[in-house]
Amino acid sequence: SALNAHLKSSDLIGMDHRGRFTAVECKPEGWTYNPNDEREVAQLRFIELVRGMGGRAGFVTDAAQLATL
Repeated sequence: SALNAHLKSSDLIGMDHRGRFTAVECKPEGWTYNPNDEREVAQLRFIELVRGMGGRAGFVTDAAQLATL
């Protein structure tokens, strides 16, 4: 669908210990964002939407990065 092409929800969706919506997009070690990849752009749009509404969201390549969301 058109919406699915524009926004891609993250791999992990939930709430943190404070009840804030949390979305985590898991990527392999060494991954870097590619602005020419339509899927990654749509994933970033979802991340930005979540953050804009007060949630925690981001791309992670290592579990330690979860603390920085």
